[in-house]
Amino acid sequence: MDRAVELLCELSGGVAEPCGIDLFPGKHPVNTQQLRISRTARLLGVELDQERIVKLLESIGFRCQIKDEDTLNVEAPSFRVDIEREADLIEEVARLYGYDNISTSLPQAALSYPEQDSSRLKRFDVNAMMLAIGYTEAINYSFTDESYTDSLGLDSDDERRNFVRLLNPLSKEQGVLRTTLLPGLLENVKRNLSFQKTSVRLFEIGKVFRPLGADSLPQETMFLGGILCGNKHGESSPLYFPAEPVDIFDAKGVVEYLLEELRIHNIPDNDVVFVQPVDEGLENFVDPDYALLVFVGEHFLGSIGKIDAEVLRNFGIKCDVYYFELDFDQLCELQGASRQFASLPVFPAVKRDVALVVPDAVSAGELLKTVRTSREKLVESAEIFDVFQGGNIKKGFKSVAVSITYRSANKTLTEKNVEKVHNKIVKLLTDTYGGSFRDA
Repeated sequence: MDRAVELLCELSGGVAEPCGIDLFPGKHPVNTQQLRISRTARLLGVELDQERIVKLLESIGFRCQIKDEDTLNVEAPSFRVDIEREADLIEEVARLYGYDNISTSLPQAALSYPEQDSSRLKRFDVNAMMLAIGYTEAINYSFTDESYTDSLGLDSDDERRNFVRLLNPLSKEQGVLRTTLLPGLLENVKRNLSFQKTSVRLFEIGKVFRPLGADSLPQETMFLGGILCGNKHGESSPLYFPAEPVDIFDAKGVVEYLLEELRIHNIPDNDVVFVQPVDEGLENFVDPDYALLVFVGEHFLGSIGKIDAEVLRNFGIKCDVYYFELDFDQLCELQGASRQFASLPVFPAVKRDVALVVPDAVSAGELLKTVRTSREKLVESAEIFDVFQGGNIKKGFKSVAVSITYRSANKTLTEKNVEKVHNKIVKLLTDTYGGSFRDA
């Protein structure tokens, strides 16, 4: 270095500084990282004490200074530019300790399953049930035309005429939020009929909206609506399924099926009741002779009926259409019966039929309910298989035929056993409803 300086001064005429000048661009600070003993053990899964870790790192030129019982200040060699954080030091410890000495183990993590929305799960269940019986799901816009309330013939003071209006509607036909699912489903029927699809079974689960005030968000209620028309057997071959039009019992049967699958039927204090309205509760768009209200206990669940012919003309439909509309939120609040295991029957069943003449005011469902709640242990089931009026039946009365199945869980029933219980059931029905045996 001195000779080089001497030559530079001699050849270029320069003057050398006596002590020299350091022109290095900058001195790098010492690379010091903190290493926690507990963190090392947590990442490697191996318990290494502080002394062992210090010995391993110092063997490759690291300088270690103990800060406390759990922490080391580690100074990396200047050439180890790859050491940037604590994890890099832990990696060096693992390499020096030996990867083969670290046992293989799966990480332990607490897995939690988030709580599911019960109404959302029930919606999936109902959707699957409807698809299973041949219905197709319809998804309509929540935006609708307020003139549909006129087409349905709703009263001027009907709350379904109070709309939530859009400030910037896409069109006049989508200027308000719907207050019922029925107009959209009727439009679906009309469109299917225009494509010569005469057998239609549709359902929709969607929200309807009711305004609560200028400064409040609207009330949103989930409803289940269904509509059916045409052939009862759909697109089935007429060779095996003769054409037969749908009726009110098909719509009622769908509601009964849903309530049964959801285990809401035959619950004490929550009996499912179908009531034919006279004045109160009768919808303007329903044929009065084909209208039913659905109650579960004291809860009003919805309505079933046949759409009035004048309303159908307003929608351009020329065939009979039946509908059902249920409050789905109310349906979700109802608690279904718990599932119970029952072993398969071992002993044979015995069936007995009874035909009783009862007043018209007595519904067949009341007879079934009385049989099923009679507390007779041998009664397994009861079904209505015939209702007859006219002939030799007096006016104001009807004949209801009930088939009752008896079975014992621990023995084969004898004729004497069955007759004894059957006579009790018959006496209970005749005493309760003033009925009598039907003459042949």
